[in-house]
Amino acid sequence: IVRIQPPVVQNKVWPKSSVDRFILAQLESKGLKPVGDASRQVLVRRLYYDLIGLPPSAEQLQSALQDESPGAIENLVDRLLASPQFGERWGRHWLDVVRYAESNGRERNIVYPTAWRYRDYVIDAFNKDTPFNRFIQEQLAGDLLPGAGDNEAVATGFLAIGPKLLNEGNREAFVMDLVDDQIDVTTRAFMGLTVSCARCHDHKFDPIPTAEYYSMAGIFRSTSTLYGTKRQQGNRQGSSLVALKIPSSEKSAAAKQRKQTESLKSELQTVQKSIVKFQAETREVANRKKKDKKYKPDAKQAAALRKSLSEARKKASSLQKKIKNLGENDIEFMAMGVREGKIADSPIYVRGEVTGRKGKATRGFLTILESDLEQTFIESGQSGRKELADWIIASENPMTARVAVNRVWHHLFGNGIVRTVDNFGATGETPTHPELLDFLAVGFQEQGWSIKRLIRGLVLSRTYQLSADHSPRNYEVDPDNFLLWRHKSQRVDAEVLRDALREANGEAQKMADIMADTLEGDLKEVTSAWEGFQISVFSGSGKISTAIR
Repeated sequence: IVRIQPPVVQNKVWPKSSVDRFILAQLESKGLKPVGDASRQVLVRRLYYDLIGLPPSAEQLQSALQDESPGAIENLVDRLLASPQFGERWGRHWLDVVRYAESNGRERNIVYPTAWRYRDYVIDAFNKDTPFNRFIQEQLAGDLLPGAGDNEAVATGFLAIGPKLLNEGNREAFVMDLVDDQIDVTTRAFMGLTVSCARCHDHKFDPIPTAEYYSMAGIFRSTSTLYGTKRQQGNRQGSSLVALKIPSSEKSAAAKQRKQTESLKSELQTVQKSIVKFQAETREVANRKKKDKKYKPDAKQAAALRKSLSEARKKASSLQKKIKNLGENDIEFMAMGVREGKIADSPIYVRGEVTGRKGKATRGFLTILESDLEQTFIESGQSGRKELADWIIASENPMTARVAVNRVWHHLFGNGIVRTVDNFGATGETPTHPELLDFLAVGFQEQGWSIKRLIRGLVLSRTYQLSADHSPRNYEVDPDNFLLWRHKSQRVDAEVLRDALREANGEAQKMADIMADTLEGDLKEVTSAWEGFQISVFSGSGKISTAIR
């Protein structure tokens, strides 16, 4: 990407930033003028909703309206960016991109009880303003980074969440479907490319051959994905979880729990043997009665036998429930994620069918991008995930920074500069302001891949602060507002609407107080007393995190 200088404009007074000069230059080329600025009240509410997903309280709004200092809006933006709700709002945007859910979906909707760890990781990353290039590395190859710990292990949940065909009987077919999902989310989320379209044939519109799809597939086939569902009826593809470090303060409790589980299992085996014995005695009496019509079993003995069998079954059921409850606590220090698997290149499957092989594809990356983006050599003993992450975040990669800034622009202005935010390929829409997109992408890289700095610069632009007023002249020339002559009115999404209603009637504060008292408790215990009061992004199962206000 080449840095482009902002264009010269006729109205030199109107722009507040370089972004405004790009916007105004296109408007002037069409003989158009932007509408007036939004009122202070409208702008303050817009900032609150866009940055933290909540409306300002009456006190906050009044304070903002009365602040006439030159830096009032800048200070408000800084406060909102520093708010813990910023990570909740913008982390939620990212969770949508990466198909986050706390259950599998598909034909076997099994719950992912540890998915919340990845959710909290994302929220914390946005609040800490983790550089976006590091954010990418952690999610693709966190376990392979120098000094990797629990945070990096949890980050790889990016590859482990998502829907899976858990009832698939063919292991190879299951693996290739899982790999396809990982390729799809990686290339769409970070580079805006639809690489999965090349699974069965060369991509119909973009220069991505099937062989290169399977080059990437080899990287993910060489990765062990741990999503934590037990192999049982309806789930033929079970998996373990990534083990996290157990704090020293919890080690004795964990050992005690394991010992208790072993004791219960031993007791259950004894009870189950008793059940088998009682069942055999019952069958023996029934068979003897069937053979000898004159035989009459002792009524008291028969009643005692039935009672013993019933009590044994109840005892077994009780023990199984206790073991299950203890087993659920075993995931206390576990997470969804990935680790290195059996390293091997992927076969090339004809038409994507695992029954038809046509050679192998050496693990590698796409050649669709610029020629100066080198194909990193992948060591024979490594999957290639670390090399893939480095290749994606390389400064020579023309896609990653563009896709990232375009996603931010989409959430602030209602549409991306490229409106098809997940597809920068031939079937996607062309950018409305290509020079501006490159200018922002280069600046994003130079400023340390900081999402907060990018957002701050955009919301302080005059373009963002325009009103949504109508202009007949502008509408006649640009009815879709591609040139951004006004601010686009946006629908409030369901979660923001829900939280705003709860905020207005004080429910959110009630829930916040309860959560503060039980910060490390079980969310189920909290919701049993305050059903429906939790912040929308935390409405799933799991532990209450420190990100909750």
